[in-house]
Amino acid sequence: MHNEKDDLKVELLDEKDVDEIVNVYKAVWSTAEKYPLEWRMYRQYTREQVLSDFKEGYYYFGVRKDGRLIGCYKAIITEKGCFGEQQAVLPEYRNTGAAQAMYEQFINFAKEKGCKRNYVNALANDTVCERILKKYDFKRWGEPYEQIKGMLVQMYERKVDGKETKDEIIGILIKKFDPNRDEIFVDIGCGSGKVSLSMSKYFNKVYSVDLDKIAIKNLDKIKMDNMELFNMDGAEFLEEYDYDKVFVGGTKYYDKIINAAADKAKKIIFNAARLGVASKIVDKMNDKEIFDEILMINISKSYSLAEDIAFHPINPIFMIIGSRKC
Repeated sequence: MHNEKDDLKVELLDEKDVDEIVNVYKAVWSTAEKYPLEWRMYRQYTREQVLSDFKEGYYYFGVRKDGRLIGCYKAIITEKGCFGEQQAVLPEYRNTGAAQAMYEQFINFAKEKGCKRNYVNALANDTVCERILKKYDFKRWGEPYEQIKGMLVQMYERKVDGKETKDEIIGILIKKFDPNRDEIFVDIGCGSGKVSLSMSKYFNKVYSVDLDKIAIKNLDKIKMDNMELFNMDGAEFLEEYDYDKVFVGGTKYYDKIINAAADKAKKIIFNAARLGVASKIVDKMNDKEIFDEILMINISKSYSLAEDIAFHPINPIFMIIGSRKC
């Protein structure tokens, strides 16, 4: 099945795109009736306002479909983090994935710029906005405030490296690893250390490995006594050290990791976000004759909606499991 989102392209805009930006904002805000009229008029930017933003250090990003600018937003970098605002998608292109494409680009942009946090504002209690913000791990920050008279907005915050393994996924990992107190566990690409910290309760020793010096430094402050931290390449670690079971939270260089661990690890588990990558990992495990199974894990979490309970889905995770055959 063709995915419309595949046809969308998010790009950095510049002064030559000003007229297109202005046209998008006029088309969107002139019909945004859930906002006060004063705010709708203010948000219909003129050429002069957009050009002034460029001079003040704002970045404008746009999403195109078949060459046409169908949505845009602006962002600015401060000491506190990366602030995004004024996201708009042409009415006829809503529900095409344009908003999601811009959120994903916004998150990656903050990471590329070395920001620690993303920030956005949304109308308070706007269930549509809340749903997409929860999907990308944004949390409410502070209390709602009145941006203009009669319009309450809520600020949301997201840690740039906030994509941690979900608690529910860790529960499944523990079951699948079937830990033994005399075993050594390795967490490749440990990041915040959430998996390492959880596994330290069940394994004799936990090795946490990551190329990110900052991640290792932060984890060193909260590690358990049976944890050792390594700032090095995962595949190189697996070739050099002894261990029993391995978790890989990312999929970069999966082939090298499997080559290094296939003959040494009792069990190895990958988490992948994309089916295509998961399929390649399965093929590689089959080549090494260690493949056991692949799980597609879908989790939905509740939220309040119209005095009832609804659920918003979390992106599925593909868990690929392999073990050394006796």
